[in-house]
Amino acid sequence: MRSNFKIISSGHSLAESPGINRFNGKLFWVDIDEDRFFEYSPESNQVFSRKMSKGITSVHALGASVYLATGRTSIYRFDSQNEDSSAEKALWESTGENDWRFNDSILCPSGALVVGTKDLSNASVKHARIGVFLDQKLSWLEIPFGLANGMSLDLERKRFYCSDSTAGSILVWELGSRDYPTAKDACSEFVGQILGEPDGMEIDAEGNIWVACWGAGKLTCFSPNGEELRTIEVGAELVSSLAFVRSGSYNCLVTTATSSEEVDVQSSTYPLRGGQVGLFEIEELRTSLNVKDS
Repeated sequence: MRSNFKIISSGHSLAESPGINRFNGKLFWVDIDEDRFFEYSPESNQVFSRKMSKGITSVHALGASVYLATGRTSIYRFDSQNEDSSAEKALWESTGENDWRFNDSILCPSGALVVGTKDLSNASVKHARIGVFLDQKLSWLEIPFGLANGMSLDLERKRFYCSDSTAGSILVWELGSRDYPTAKDACSEFVGQILGEPDGMEIDAEGNIWVACWGAGKLTCFSPNGEELRTIEVGAELVSSLAFVRSGSYNCLVTTATSSEEVDVQSSTYPLRGGQVGLFEIEELRTSLNVKDS
């Protein structure tokens, strides 16, 4: 399936964590390798970026210029209008650990930040983990992961999904009274043997799970029952994440990473090269953004 698209930024090493700031309408993402945060204004078509002294692996909007972020081994707030490193206010920092870094995360409506990690030791497979940051405390869940990646909460707040990129699968938690996973919640495999490695994800207004497939150059949509419904060819081999947005006719923001093996060619079938960030118009996509407006 093809979609209309618009490239808004290029030259990224590892673009990730896209989103829309609902307080000001700007779009945002990060470059993990470059420790940079980016904001894009649809009105001016301008991109702003700033270097983050603590690193940045994921980000969530708390206000028009205030963001919650994970650094390499820290959780902090910052003001995008203040470029001084002193504006990065640490909420939690690891001490004495250097064999992992934070990877993806999701900010739940309750205020809980669910975080995933990546193992940097290269020792084995099952060394990543996920945790819940709440009330200034970080608690780890005893669930073995190869690489804890994209996360999403369904609209009814009854199911929580998380990609395990190394295993090529997505896990699902059946939630109890909270909108984040706990040790008491049942966890199982939602879908496995995904082509490429499942990375970032989003859930549309029908409860379908959209997944960025790293290494496969596409977005794949699964039903709540795990049935594959459709795919969008992105073209960049290393497609890292997606976010549902609202920018003119475009409804999806896609991030990618640089791949030295990709041919430096664009076509209508493969619109993005690695290292670019683009807006897509996906037909018949219903999200919480346009449902509220209908």
